[in-house]
Amino acid sequence: GRVSEENTSRYFNIIKRNANKLLALINELLAFREIQFATLKTSKVRVYDVISKVLSRYDWLFEDKGLTVSVDVPEDISVDADPHKLEKVFDNLLSNAYKHTSKGDSVTLSAVRHPDYISLVVEDTGCGIPEEELPYIFERFFSGRSYDMYSSGVGLSYVKSLVEQHGGTISASSELGKYTRIEMHMPHTVKNMETDEVKNEEYKK
Repeated sequence: GRVSEENTSRYFNIIKRNANKLLALINELLAFREIQFATLKTSKVRVYDVISKVLSRYDWLFEDKGLTVSVDVPEDISVDADPHKLEKVFDNLLSNAYKHTSKGDSVTLSAVRHPDYISLVVEDTGCGIPEEELPYIFERFFSGRSYDMYSSGVGLSYVKSLVEQHGGTISASSELGKYTRIEMHMPHTVKNMETDEVKNEEYKK
């Protein structure tokens, strides 16, 4: 029999959703590929400026969803970084925070200077990550619930590789239904050199 107009519309929407997912995945894989050959174009970057720039893209979204955003970043904190890559880091983390929070939740961005590194934190009071999945969220294509629920397949893995490219480290802590906290430790200075070949072997598989 004839496919009803309603069903046709539903099928088209499913196709469109899957095409969008595929496009996002391709873009992220291309971003990974770019890291293999990328040289950091570092400069002294004011963390506050980068966060403000990225936040300006999310302001109305957060407001529309009824989220509270707090920024606790001293204006004099700078880090030796590639500003475009640092933007991508915060873009991904804010996108995740937006997806996994609801009305009344809050998102906090903070930075603290330590003797050997700067700690950068993005924390939200959203749905949280199950304890058993926490160790795997930075892995590409993690196939647990996080694949659909928290990570975007390669999103958090991409963030991790960008942070490590700067000689930094990234970790996550979370409690289901309460909060998720992503913390990065970035060195004060980073050598302006090509990406370490060995580290990137995993992306060539």
